[in-house]
This record gives sequence, C-alpha cells and structure tokens, in this order.
Amino acid sequence: MFDEMQVSKHLDFRADVCKNVGFVDFGQYTTQQHMQQEEDHALVFLFRPHLNESIQIIGCFCSASKTPAAVLTKLILKAILLLEKSGAEVDGLVRDGQIGKP
Repeated sequence: MFDEMQVSKHLDFRADVCKNVGFVDFGQYTTQQHMQQEEDHALVFLFRPHLNESIQIIGCFCSASKTPAAVLTKLILKAILLLEKSGAEVDGLVRDGQIGKP
C-alpha cells in the first residue's frame, strides 16, 4: 500500500543526526533541485501480508506538492524488489486517493 497526504511545512535541525529536516527527500532519487524545496506532502509505503492483521511501514518520503510520476515509479519498483528479496510475494498494490487526476 502507498498513500500521499498533505502536511504542514516545518523546517527543523535534528542535532542527534546533524541534519536539517523539512526538505524534499526521496532517498537515492533526490535531485539537487529537490533538495532546496520545502516539503509539504508525505508519501508512505506499507506492507500487509495476506491473512495477517499486521502492517509494516517500509518507507516514508517527503515531497513538495505531489511526488513526480518518474520518482514514484522508481520508489514503487524499489519497494517491490526489496520486499521480494526479503522473501515476500507482492501480488498487487493498493493506493488511497485518485489516480490520474491533477
């Protein structure tokens, strides 16, 4: 499952990791252009096995507006590959929201 939601902008410095938070972060798919933008959306990936009530968060990302389709595609494929590498079988994807609308 994956879903994206709007969040409040908030910049902060985390002393424990010596890092600014509140900017766009797509992990390895973050471009220089993205790094300078304040985040206002959160994208979360979850894994829920069949016949099991447990839910595991497998990824969280910050974006400015909606996540670009090219980046979203890469993140989805990476999530599927990592899940299958760890022994899970991915049968489908579920997304809350409206696909294909601006």
